[in-house]
Amino acid sequence: MASVWPRRDRSIEKRGRADLVWVVAVAAVWMNGCGTSERPSESGAVSRQAAHDVDAQTRLREVFGAYQASTFYEDDGEVVIRSPRTSGSGSFANQQETAPLRVRLDPRQLAVDAYTARIRVSAGEDVRRSRERLELIAWFNEPETSHFDAQVLVQRWDSSPEDRLRLENVLRDEVLRSRVSAGLAGPPPQLEWLLADRPMKKLFTDDSRFEWLDTGEIDGVELQRIAVTSDRERFVFWIHPVTNLIRRVELPVPPSIGDQREGWELFLELRAATFLAPVQGFGTGETSPQFESRPRFREKWVGRFVPVPPPPPSPLLGKEIRIEELMTAKGVGEPGVLLESRFLIASISPEDSSDRPAWMAEWGRMLPALNTTSAGRMRFIALSSHRDVAQTLRQYPSSLVSVVDPAGVSGVLRKLRLSGGAFAVLSTPRNTGAPAKLLLVENESDPGSIQNAIAVIRDSQSGIDVPKKIREDYESLVRDYESALRTHRLPSN
Repeated sequence: MASVWPRRDRSIEKRGRADLVWVVAVAAVWMNGCGTSERPSESGAVSRQAAHDVDAQTRLREVFGAYQASTFYEDDGEVVIRSPRTSGSGSFANQQETAPLRVRLDPRQLAVDAYTARIRVSAGEDVRRSRERLELIAWFNEPETSHFDAQVLVQRWDSSPEDRLRLENVLRDEVLRSRVSAGLAGPPPQLEWLLADRPMKKLFTDDSRFEWLDTGEIDGVELQRIAVTSDRERFVFWIHPVTNLIRRVELPVPPSIGDQREGWELFLELRAATFLAPVQGFGTGETSPQFESRPRFREKWVGRFVPVPPPPPSPLLGKEIRIEELMTAKGVGEPGVLLESRFLIASISPEDSSDRPAWMAEWGRMLPALNTTSAGRMRFIALSSHRDVAQTLRQYPSSLVSVVDPAGVSGVLRKLRLSGGAFAVLSTPRNTGAPAKLLLVENESDPGSIQNAIAVIRDSQSGIDVPKKIREDYESLVRDYESALRTHRLPSN
C-alpha cells in the first residue's frame, strides 16, 4: 500500500556521486493538525447546522489557545490512511494502514511516539535556584535497521521552571526532526498545538477559507466541525464543544498517490484525548504505561543522530544475466527488438492495487528524462499482468515502454531477485545476443532510486565500471559513518 509513513531515512548522506543519491521517500502532504477513531466521512456527520456565536477562524484559534494553556494533555493518537482495493472478483473494498502518533505532556515530562521515533523529555532537579535541567532522550523502534544502529540521542539544557517547553528544543536534532516530520510533512500536530508559539500558523493566511460544517458524532458525542481550505488543500477539524479537544483531523491525500485518488482517505485520530490529569503520577514525571521510558536494546549514546548507511548493494551487481526470456516475451514487440537497446530498466509492479498508482506515477514522471539520458536506445520494461498498468503505460511510445507478464519471464526474475516495486538496470551489448550486465538493483521505485538509475546510465556511458564504483562508494560511506559515530558517541548515560 502506498504509504505516508516515513521510510528508512536515506536523505542526510549521499553515497558520494550523483549515481548514488539517497533521498527520504515521504508523502509530500503539508499538514499541522490532529484527530480520533472513527471513519472520517461526510456520512458520519449529523445533518444539522448548529448556531455559532463566533466565526470558524476565531473558534479554531480558541481551541488552539486551550492547548497552549493546558498543564496536562494525553492521547492515544494514530495516523490512518485508507485506500480502495480491487479484489479478484473486481469488487472494491477499503484497506487500512496505521501508524502511532501519540503524545503525553505534564509539568515534568513530555512523551512522544511518532511513527518509529520515541522522544522523552524530563525536568530534573533545580541546578540553581531559578533554573532547572531538562533532558531529552530519543531513539527509533526499528528492528529492521537494528533500531537505527542502536543510537540513542541525549540532549540537556537549562530552562526557567516558569517557561513553556519549546518545540524547537524538542526537535533540535536534524535527523530526529526529519523523521518525525516526514509522514505529515511537519511535526506531530499535538506538539504544534501544545508547544509552538503560533500553532498551525500556515493555515491562518489571507488565502485560507474557514467555514462551519454540520456537526458530527464520534462515540456518540456530538462534535463541532470546521473546514479550512488553503491552496487547494482541505482540512476538517472535529472539536468537542465543551472540552475544546480536537478528536479528529481529515487531511488531504498525498500527491505521491498520483492522479487516481478517488476513494483514498487520510486522517489523524486522537483516541482517549484528555486535558484531565490522573491524580496518581500527575506532575511527578511518572510515565503512562503506553509510553516506554527507555529503549529495550543496548544503547549507543550519541550527542546527535548520525544517519545510518543504507543496506549494502546487491552482490549480483556486475554479474552477467541471460535475458533470452525477455527477448521473446509477449509484449516486447518484434523478436530481437531488445538487442537494439543499450540499457534496459525492468521493474515489477506492486501486487497491491493501492500501491500501483504511485509506482506508475513515479515512472511516468521520469520516463522522458530516462529516454534522453541514454546515448543509445533505452527501454523500460514493466513486469505486470495488471490491466491498469497496461492501460496507463499505453500512452508512452512502444519504442520506449513494454509491458510484459512476469509469469513469462520467471527465470529472469529469479536471477534478478526482484519483488514488487523493485527494479534493475542492465546494459546490453547491442545486436550481439551476449548476456546483459547488471548495473543496479533498487528495492523501491521512488524519486531517489530512479535518479540513481539515471546517474548509473550516464556513468556507464562515460566508461565507468558502475558496479565497482557503487561498492567503493558504499565502503566509503560506511567508513564515514563509523568516523562520525565515534565523534558523536557519549559515555554511558
